[in-house]
Amino acid sequence: MSKKTVINALVQFKNALKVRKKEVEMPYSKMIFSIFEIFKREGLIEKIEIIKTGGRRKIKVVSKEPFLREIKIISRPGWPIYLPFKKIREEKGFLIISTPFGLLSLDEAKAKRTGGEPICKIYF
Repeated sequence: MSKKTVINALVQFKNALKVRKKEVEMPYSKMIFSIFEIFKREGLIEKIEIIKTGGRRKIKVVSKEPFLREIKIISRPGWPIYLPFKKIREEKGFLIISTPFGLLSLDEAKAKRTGGEPICKIYF
């Protein structure tokens, strides 16, 4: 799965929030679904579901309210970045990290004492 797909989904979500859309549909991928599951666990979105249209699956995200100011994509397709646990301990804010345990929020990665590849950072 391409990181570009994840980047496109996050930008699509950010743009929908900027124009105050409550619902957003985007193409399904396991990684995108995992990112929005983290948002749901953290209480940032109201609902996430997989819908089937035609023969394709899509992700439908229902947001509570516009909650973010910016989404910054950190690790890019041509420039992957890895943060060891020592660096993650120093980080603050809301970060989504790809780890050996799967996708985790910053707090979850600190609790599991693991490093990984930061996907994006959310600014409120």
